[in-house]
Amino acid sequence: MNLFALSLDSPEDLNTLQPASFTLATLELRAIGVGLSQLDVSVLEMGDALGDPLPATVVAASVDVGAASIPEPASLWLALAGAAALHSRRRWHRRHDIWTRSSSNGKAAPPSAITI
Repeated sequence: MNLFALSLDSPEDLNTLQPASFTLATLELRAIGVGLSQLDVSVLEMGDALGDPLPATVVAASVDVGAASIPEPASLWLALAGAAALHSRRRWHRRHDIWTRSSSNGKAAPPSAITI
């Protein structure tokens, strides 16, 4: 990445408006995997309002990407489907037990013959 900036303000305006220290750039990186990467930063040239060279402080940098735990929507749907299946099975067994107990000969009676 190359950064270049040129101001057309007068040297007096630049000296008045620019703070003594400032951030030249901020980078946003998107990771494609877990790991540690070194960043090499170098400054070729910086100048003041009159174009005279300025020293720049370069700090060694690295990017450390750790594993993130992101819940998957599919596992939520799977859990809900399992809960619905258990509930449905429980209702079926409950209905089946009522039919068996309501019949006199031990066979399941149709729903219209159930008396509660």
